[in-house]
Amino acid sequence: MAVGFPAKTTYANGDVFSASDINDTNGTLNLTGWTLINTTSFSAVSSQSITSIFNSTYDDYFVTIDFDTSTTAELRLRLRTTSDDTGSGTYQDHAYLMGSDGGSLNYANNGTAGYQRLTVYTGTYRAHVEFVMAGPNISGVQTNETGRFAYRGVYGVLFDGYMGMNTTTTTAYTGFTIYPDAGTITGKVRVYGMRTA
Repeated sequence: MAVGFPAKTTYANGDVFSASDINDTNGTLNLTGWTLINTTSFSAVSSQSITSIFNSTYDDYFVTIDFDTSTTAELRLRLRTTSDDTGSGTYQDHAYLMGSDGGSLNYANNGTAGYQRLTVYTGTYRAHVEFVMAGPNISGVQTNETGRFAYRGVYGVLFDGYMGMNTTTTTAYTGFTIYPDAGTITGKVRVYGMRTA
């Protein structure tokens, strides 16, 4: 189940619609609080930047990433300003993983140069991660993320996990970069703006 707000599919007498409820292209009602603002496909790259997507139009964003790599690797993320990736010592993250074999794993990082483990690819099946990024372009607040991921381990074990991440600074960001800790990545990123009202 995706993280975020569900689509509104029924309406009651007296509901009031705003201009953003109407699709200007065909005059139909928008049935979701999300707007797809970016789709980026990539193949065999050492990193992939998604630029100029965070702005004052939306406070929060929903991101999905499907990928595989050339070798077993952790997928990592750094936020971007208009000019470059924001690095050293500004990220914290924690995750809890559960395995289909009954095992579990906790991990945490503090003061690192990027979110250290969005998910893992082990060379067996494509991995998936999805998360809500709260306030990346709002000055004066820390950016937070919460989400989940799934991948199949090298011994056929399914791992499903939950994660939380934040920055220790209050920078207004405009995008992000994903990268593996080894090898190259191939896949697709989708970014949705989440309506503020």
